[in-house]
Parts: sequence; C-alpha cells; structure tokens
Amino acid sequence: MKRALVLILAILMAFTLLAGCKNNGGSATSPSPTGGTNTQAPTEDPNSPYNFAVGKYETDANGMPTSNYEYELPISTSDEVITFWTTVYTPEWMPPDKELGEMPGAVQFEEKTGVHVEYVVAPSTNLAEAFGIMLAADDLCDITTHASSYYNGPFKNAVVDEEYFINLYDYKDYCPNFVYEITRDPDDKDLINTAFLEPTLIPQFIELKDQGALGGGYFTRGDWLEEWGMKPEDIVTIDHVHEMLMRSKTDKGLDYPMFLYSSVESFGFNEFVCYDTYLSVNTLGLNQLYVVNGQVKLANMNDNDLQGITMLNSWFNDRLIDPDWMSYASNNDANDKIHSGDFNYIMAAPTGASEMADTLGPDDTIGWVPLRKPLLNENQILHLGLRASRQHYGSAAIATTC
Repeated sequence: MKRALVLILAILMAFTLLAGCKNNGGSATSPSPTGGTNTQAPTEDPNSPYNFAVGKYETDANGMPTSNYEYELPISTSDEVITFWTTVYTPEWMPPDKELGEMPGAVQFEEKTGVHVEYVVAPSTNLAEAFGIMLAADDLCDITTHASSYYNGPFKNAVVDEEYFINLYDYKDYCPNFVYEITRDPDDKDLINTAFLEPTLIPQFIELKDQGALGGGYFTRGDWLEEWGMKPEDIVTIDHVHEMLMRSKTDKGLDYPMFLYSSVESFGFNEFVCYDTYLSVNTLGLNQLYVVNGQVKLANMNDNDLQGITMLNSWFNDRLIDPDWMSYASNNDANDKIHSGDFNYIMAAPTGASEMADTLGPDDTIGWVPLRKPLLNENQILHLGLRASRQHYGSAAIATTC
C-alpha cells in the first residue's frame, strides 16, 4: 500500500491539493460534480492506516472523476517513510541550520497529512549527473522530481521498457484529483496530450496551475531602461531588443548581454514567434508542429526558421550572445553568470524577477521586468506562442521499487 500513499504524496506536491482537504478549522468547498452519477464501491479495509480516495467519488461513463475529491485528514497514520528526490534552486535563501524537511512548509505538510517524508536534496548545479548515478545504481527514491528532464531518451522508455517508473494510469483510481484536473477541459488538447503519452499511459505527475498563463519570457533590468529613457513597453520590436543589448555592452560593460539556450529557445516557451515558427530545437524527438492555412508545418525546416536563425547569428556576430550558449540546457547551467549580473536579457519563469534580485544594486528601485515577445514591426500580429497553458514546470515520477 506504500505505492498508493506515494501517489497521493506526489499529487500533493505536484499541485496544491491541500486547499481541498478537510482540517480542524473547517472544510474547503469542493467544485460540484460536472456530470455522471456512478460511484465506485469502497474496497478498502476499514482498519487500514490509509485514507485513500479509491471507491469514494463519482465517475463519468469513461470512469473519470467528475469533480475534485475532498480528502479526510490525516491521509496516513502509518510510520512509513517516503523518500523524495528534489533540489533547492536558491540554497542561499535556506536557513543554514535547517534541512528542507525542517522548513515550516514541510513540517505543516506532515502534520496535516500524516505522511512522513525524507527529502533527498541534490545540488541544482549537477542534477543530470546525480540522476544518472541513481539510475545506474538502481537506487531511485520513491518520488523523483523532473525525472523526464534528465532521463536519456524518450521518457516512455523509462516507464514501458526499462520499468524504472510506474505507469500512473494503472493507479488512476487512487489519484482522482490529478485525473480530474488534466481531463476537466476536453478542449485543452495540449494538456491532455502532455499528461497522456498514450490513451492508457500517464508517465508522471505534472505541476498544474488553476488557470492558464504564459509560462515564461525574457526579462531585463528596469532601472537600466529608465536610465536610457525607456520603459518595458517601449521594447516592442527585434530592433528595439538589439538596441537595448548594444547599450548593455557600451553603457554597462557587459561582454555578452544575452542568455541563449542550447535548444535556442526553451521548448514550449518560445519567444521569437514573430518569424511565424518555433525556433526551439528538440533533441529528444520531433520538433514542434503548427498549422498555417490548413497545412501542418514542422519547425526548423522552412524559410521562416532561416530568417530567425539568421537574425540570431547576426546578434552572435555582434558579440551580444554568450559564446558558451551550447552548454546551457537550462538557467541552472548558467547560474554563476546569471547571479553575477553578466546578462541583461534572460529567459525566466514569472518568478524570475525575485530569483535574480541578488544582481541588483542598492540604488535599483525597479529591478528585473518582463518584456513582451518581440515583433518584426510594430503593426505585426503574432500567430504562435500565445496559448495560455495550465502546465507548470514541476513534475514527479514514481519508482517501481517503492
């Protein structure tokens, strides 16, 4: 039964389920069922130390939950300990005398749920190496965050062929809230196709937002813009970005003010869609598809891509792009340079402004500000890259050994 408990823990950490859990201070209101009247028959042992959801919620004709399930707390009264592999991207913010499991959030989580967690915290600077060592030694934790990012190859293989991780679909009755959240909007095909690699294959939990939003974008130093007589809304076109980068070199002495990924752009969070294509390069599978006038296009294979890469090449020749860009799979790979203030044009999540606050001077009052996706001209209308996604950055896979 430990595996079922691990499933619940992963859900709780993948998106905030506790808001729908009962506690001594009253109960939160759950959404009303959206359809269907079937209720599964409870199958649990009444003396079980676990408070699972299976058999206690309504499903539709396809066996999918019709609303979020409200858990009775605590979820477990057993003394089992679940191992959770994760990292801390801002260790400098951690109290020096506390471990992750001793932080208030982790303590309150255990008090509410009754689930005991041992946090295995890997340095954010070498996650891929640490994951590879665990995998080679067959020493995976019960829960592994971002396993799909560090597995060498299609993640389906890690579940179906290598059997390192379980297929969550086989345990979907134990995680109704996750299944409900990924299926509640049948028109959100991107989310459904991300969660379900196949109709009966869910390889991992993915972190979700309640409402869709753009996942990230480029940031710049707002105080520098003000010094140059500009505001974020003045940076509209590719030429405006180029001017800003050149001033970052000449006025602020930055050697290479632009941060670029080895994939050119972060897959799924494309910035230079003004070229009516996706410039991101997917090294693990097919590149992104898009539709123009009813015809399916494959990114990286047409004249639009050539125009976009030609532009970036000209910026590289102007010494605006860090020449080490091929070594940056993510922001973590350039942490030292980012936090040393080497860049003034950085792709980041919405939390990027606070995460890069250590680069600011004592007189900076504006800080890092987000910029819009640049246009080729001020009258251009973008056709790609504006879909608001509910998917966030986190993910969690469950080891078959748990």
